[in-house]
Amino acid sequence: SQAEKVVCGQNCTFLVQASGTVLAFGEGSYGRLGQGNSDDLYSPTPVSALQGYVVTHLVTSCGSDGHSLALTESGEVFSWGDGDYGKLGHGNNERQRRPRQIEALQGEEVIQLSCGFKHSAVVTADGKLFTFGNGDYGRLGHP
Repeated sequence: SQAEKVVCGQNCTFLVQASGTVLAFGEGSYGRLGQGNSDDLYSPTPVSALQGYVVTHLVTSCGSDGHSLALTESGEVFSWGDGDYGKLGHGNNERQRRPRQIEALQGEEVIQLSCGFKHSAVVTADGKLFTFGNGDYGRLGHP
């Protein structure tokens, strides 16, 4: 399958193929490549935890320790990488070395994702905004 989208992050790159398969390469620290480890990869390598899903949208942070979000055709939202400040949306600060579904977003029709330096945000089809991570300077839009 051919590359359809490319997303560049902090020392890493992701390819989303026309089939929805995600490939990752680059610096692997903090689990940012979603491979279950912190190894660097020098060629595009499938993210096995996302196999079986058709990824339609992928975003990754720049200038931070590296975290990513992916949206699937069937509506699941996954996050992985550095978990500081709760920016992965799992209710903790733990690093995720493999993509993990964000349970709090189950049942929401997510249409857009974004990764900031220390936070993340998603928008739903009915206009809801979900933000998680470091709230300094009001960047989460709530106290």
